[in-house]
Amino acid sequence: TGEDTLSLHDALPISDPAERPDASPRDLVRRADSLRAAGQHAAAAALLRRVVRDHPQDPLARAALLDLAHLLKELGRTDEARCAYRLHLDRHPGAPHLAAEVEKALARLGPGPACDGLTPR
Repeated sequence: TGEDTLSLHDALPISDPAERPDASPRDLVRRADSLRAAGQHAAAAALLRRVVRDHPQDPLARAALLDLAHLLKELGRTDEARCAYRLHLDRHPGAPHLAAEVEKALARLGPGPACDGLTPR
C-alpha cells in the first residue's frame, strides 16, 4: 500500500533495560547480578564498568566498583582489578571501614603498572 510499516523489531521494546544506552545504574547493577549468578562474569564486569564510568556519583557506583574489582580478580585480570581497587580508594577516601579491606586486596595482588582510572598503563 506504500504506507510506512514498522518491522517486528521496531515494534517490540527492548526486553532488558540494561541493554538501553540510557540504562539506569540500578538496571545495570541488576543485570550484572543476574549475569554473575549465571556464571557470565565478563559480561557482568562490562556492565559494572558502565556504572562506574558513566555514573560515578550515583550511590550504587561505590559497591559496583568493589564488585567490579572482585570480578576482575576472579577473571584473572589482575592489573585491571588492581586499578579498580585503587580507584575505589581514590574516590572514597572517607570510607575507612572499607579501606582496610581494599588495601588487603591490593596487597594480595602485588605490585603492578600505574593506572589511568580503571585502565592499567
